[in-house]
Amino acid sequence: MLEKLQQWRKPFNNGGKNLAIGPNLTACHSSYGRPDLLVYCCPPGFQTPVPFTDFKFPDPSPVRVRRPAHLLNESFIAKYNKALSIMKSLPYDDPRSFLRQANLHCQFCTGAYEMLNRSGSELNIHRTWMFFPWHRMMIYFHERILGSLIGDDTFALPFWAWDIPDGMTIPDFYVDESSPFFHSQRDFSHFPPRVADLDYSADDNDPRFDGKEQTETNLAFMYNRMVSGAKKTELFMGCTYKAGDKNLKIKVKDVLDITKLGYSYEEVDRPWLNHRPPP
Repeated sequence: MLEKLQQWRKPFNNGGKNLAIGPNLTACHSSYGRPDLLVYCCPPGFQTPVPFTDFKFPDPSPVRVRRPAHLLNESFIAKYNKALSIMKSLPYDDPRSFLRQANLHCQFCTGAYEMLNRSGSELNIHRTWMFFPWHRMMIYFHERILGSLIGDDTFALPFWAWDIPDGMTIPDFYVDESSPFFHSQRDFSHFPPRVADLDYSADDNDPRFDGKEQTETNLAFMYNRMVSGAKKTELFMGCTYKAGDKNLKIKVKDVLDITKLGYSYEEVDRPWLNHRPPP
């Protein structure tokens, strides 16, 4: 296994040049969502080659401002609820449907695709420097689809501000069993009023789950991971990942400036930035 991982991380060389990774869209197969869970998330008709289309930034439009989920009002939650309900009602053969988008994540994040020009080499963008740009664009398109389903080009997804004290519990509207946000197979042990354990280090009997101590532990965890313990780029961005073919659906340079993508985030206080824990 170690030898396989080492080979997987070696850059693909073509005439002395390292080329960007790319999926072989006609080579999709069953994959493991986790070591004990075999899944099949290939899109319909994937065997037929699909031409690449370069991404183009949208025409200037109102900037979509993403707000912290714990600060949303009832009006916005109702709008989000409507958009998600429509998305979940779409048939599977519609690529905008909720399941097709979930499967898109599965395809690129479980090794369902093989790399271009490297038969037998699975493509998985997790734990690599492709993690952030790929997921940024997945969320970007998910957001635009939701807005289009309700005819609102200003619609912006909320974000879970789990790194600040006021946002460290799962937002209430996600645990409403009557809403499209709810899923019966979630881990109920983490539902409100329990404070999120960002380090996954506590058990059900740990007193930190009472709130205050867990919050303090979370702030120290964020400081260690984001300030004192992230001295190398690889520790934050993941490992170098180059292989395959020069052609991509989207390039990393396309995701660097969110202003061009037409959205921003509401500013929130980040107390962990100055929360240096004692040794």
